[in-house]
Amino acid sequence: QRIPVRVEIVSPATFLFRSGDVLPLVFTVEYANKQKIQAPDISVTFGSQPVEIVEQEIGVFSTAHVIPFGLSGDQNLSISVADRFGNTTVIEKVVSVEQENVVIYTLKTDFLIFVVVGLVGLGILVSFLIFMLGKHKAKKLQARKRELMNSVAEIQRLYYRDGRMGKDEYRKLFQEYSVELDAVDTQLEKNKKA
Repeated sequence: QRIPVRVEIVSPATFLFRSGDVLPLVFTVEYANKQKIQAPDISVTFGSQPVEIVEQEIGVFSTAHVIPFGLSGDQNLSISVADRFGNTTVIEKVVSVEQENVVIYTLKTDFLIFVVVGLVGLGILVSFLIFMLGKHKAKKLQARKRELMNSVAEIQRLYYRDGRMGKDEYRKLFQEYSVELDAVDTQLEKNKKA
């Protein structure tokens, strides 16, 4: 009996990451009539690498896959699901991965540089300071995003692998982290447009 299998990605809200970030993938699997699938065969790949998943509850699966450092560009995320009757579906998403850049700003104390900066004028100096404040805010938001991603990975480890966290506490923390992650992502998008 052929019944369409439906896969819905619950998280993340956006598919733009940096190398080294955690990809907090959460998705549901069910038949098109909303009936749960018993023991589905699920395969998840990111790029060409298989991704280990955990079943949170019947029909809800997750992973906290770390995007390898040095990886950049568009990467294919593929979720393949099959039930014991041969019903299958495959969904694919493109995940954009930006290379993590380390930018070091140094100020030189050479007198000539100070003279040039003074001649260029206070207007350019103010513009530079506004630019740096924006970069600083973006770096703080990126740092907070990484902290939240690591926190998600930690609670998933405590709940799924170690069994040292209760279901209610896990769901509460996961929801809190997800809400804050969405807020941070929204703020980062606003900063990019500004």
